[in-house]
Amino acid sequence: MSPPVGFPAKLTGALAWGPTSFNSNPESYVVKLGHGDIKDIDNALAKFNRENASIPHLLPENFPLSKSLGERLRGVSESLHNGRGFAVLRGLDPARYSDRENVALFVGLSGYVGDKRGFKLNHLYDRTKSSKDPSRLLPPHLPVSMAFHTDVGGGDNLALYVQSTSSQGGRILLSSFWQIYNRMLEEYPRYLQLLTENWPWEDPEGGENAESVVTNRPIVYYCDNKVQIRFARTFFKGSYFRPRSAGAPDLTSEQSHALEILSCLAKEYSIRLTPEPGDILFVNNLALLHAREAFMDSANKRHLIRMSIRDSAKCWEIPEAYRAVFDKKFNVELERQQLWTAEEFETRADGDTAPDHD
Repeated sequence: MSPPVGFPAKLTGALAWGPTSFNSNPESYVVKLGHGDIKDIDNALAKFNRENASIPHLLPENFPLSKSLGERLRGVSESLHNGRGFAVLRGLDPARYSDRENVALFVGLSGYVGDKRGFKLNHLYDRTKSSKDPSRLLPPHLPVSMAFHTDVGGGDNLALYVQSTSSQGGRILLSSFWQIYNRMLEEYPRYLQLLTENWPWEDPEGGENAESVVTNRPIVYYCDNKVQIRFARTFFKGSYFRPRSAGAPDLTSEQSHALEILSCLAKEYSIRLTPEPGDILFVNNLALLHAREAFMDSANKRHLIRMSIRDSAKCWEIPEAYRAVFDKKFNVELERQQLWTAEEFETRADGDTAPDHD
């Protein structure tokens, strides 16, 4: 079948993986930290503590690591942009550090993977008991499952630092859209074509009393020889948490079917990651979809810290429709960045929402 006009006939390379791609080496995507690496990180953290600097001012220059560890973290960036699209940094023990130190080392280590970061850091955990208004909570702050999506406003790459895990569930699922693209081109070319055409996106951040904001743009793009996807069902179908407004146009039956195919294939081609405390998961947010299982907390409740990062030396070119959004996210003065601890996050009024539509 012919691909959409201007799109490639097949996507190849390490990013076009499926659920069996890692069977022979299930931890090929894990970068393990040894005792020497932990010592390097502790020394960098001690320097940060001595200087009493603010977390937004943490940069590789004032969070110095050994050449070896720095190069491996740069290798993570290479994997994100030109490899499989994800990696797990493993070996940290969050229990050894204070809340502020955990945020600091997360920001410090991520700075070697991406020199730019989103202006806001989010803490993801079940807030039903701590929120002043649980009815306003969105799925990132509830113990519910989350369907496959990208963080539409989340930037180039995501970094997720696991502080603690749940007693049951909560696994993270990843799926390569490059593999989904090949399957759709082979079996569902008409629906792949639809994904490259304009769709009625409704911005769910408009608020209950605001007018519906609908913009028309594609879900799938081809930019600078890279196929990219932006997708979250909420923008097209609404949800229990954010119903689609009465004034927003309905999808056609073909469009609805295209979303079902995309979601089903994402599940079929997915892998499941079981987070361990201390893991930092890095994900290419332009080519991989992610999802989350429902979970049940234990005494140590599931708690992840999320941040968006960009490597200005390796980043993919962003389609015109998203350049202003991404520039706004990453080009924020250090003094205005909101890199809060969980306690600081909890006390902010806007802590009841997660703005990237996870």
